Amino acid sequence: MKKTVFFIILILMIAALSDCVGDSKLADEKLKMQDWLKEKYGKEFVVDSIEYYTQYLGAPKQIKGEVYPVDDKELVFDITKFADERMWKLGSESVLYNERYQRLVWEKDAQSKITSLVNQNCYSVKILADPEEVDKKIYKKTIDLNEAKKLFAGKISMKINCALFDDSTGRENLLKKVFSIINVYKDMEYKEISLRVVIFKKEYEAKVSKEFNKYMNNADPDYLKEKKSGNIKVEYKIKNINLVNSIEEIKNYVENN
Repeated sequence: MKKTVFFIILILMIAALSDCVGDSKLADEKLKMQDWLKEKYGKEFVVDSIEYYTQYLGAPKQIKGEVYPVDDKELVFDITKFADERMWKLGSESVLYNERYQRLVWEKDAQSKITSLVNQNCYSVKILADPEEVDKKIYKKTIDLNEAKKLFAGKISMKINCALFDDSTGRENLLKKVFSIINVYKDMEYKEISLRVVIFKKEYEAKVSKEFNKYMNNADPDYLKEKKSGNIKVEYKIKNINLVNSIEEIKNYVENN
């Protein structure tokens, strides 16, 4: 009996010691992340929370920090590294940390154009750029989207996804809204600007607003279910909006997946 109690206490002590070591490592890593971001972008960041995690069962263990820049606390993003110190591949280079703060700054700039046209929870705007080239040309600073377009002339692409909702105003009015989005974003300084618009029945607006990414994922069971049942009325997929010059042309881009 005494031996059993002794072993239980020993196990508890080892577990507690392991937790302390883990907490100490995370505290150290938090400071390292903040220093690394300051060195890269020339400004102060706060790692608000930090934890160990794995993307899926059997995947390498990672350390993930939730971060924001001191000058914009609403722009929260993740920074990750492998717990065993292995490197991330970035083009031909290897890096210790994986994050996309600079592109998030550009995406925030880009999203400002769509907010008056689409429900705020029903769109996403992504900026696509070669991360290796971005890191080589921008160091110890951040630049806005207009500067980026000039610096990487013809090499940056944009990807816009949005959901619209069929209502009593009719399909032509929805096409006018799609064309308004096209006109707002047309910009020959980009390599390419793609636009995907999925039009749902009006009664699905609350659902889609709550789980936009799920309902816009054409591989997700819920998307496939709504498509099959007719709750997705139509989908337009335009590879490059710079080539679209009329409402009539939009009708050529109906997606039949």
